Amino acid sequence: MRYAESLPAAPASRPASLGELDLYLFAAGRHDSCWRFLGAHCVHQDGERGTRFAVWAPNARQLHVSGDFNGWSSVAHPLWMNNESGIWTAFIPGEHVRSH
Repeated sequence: MRYAESLPAAPASRPASLGELDLYLFAAGRHDSCWRFLGAHCVHQDGERGTRFAVWAPNARQLHVSGDFNGWSSVAHPLWMNNESGIWTAFIPGEHVRSH
């Protein structure tokens, strides 16, 4: 049995919401607190608690979040390009506090 087969199914990811002001300031090169929205953050989205992932990768064709919570799958949790900003996002519902 492979490690991933012994794990419960992780909830599917979906696009994460970012603030319009954050996106505007980032695109203008004037955002002085990018750490507040880039990276991994525990958030509430659409009434659900989970983890929001956001990375700036303007030349990427596809991105995924991998970790022990999904058996290090390279395809289980895709990120989505957030408009023309080059920022990719995903929201994964559930608690992932001790995940790596």
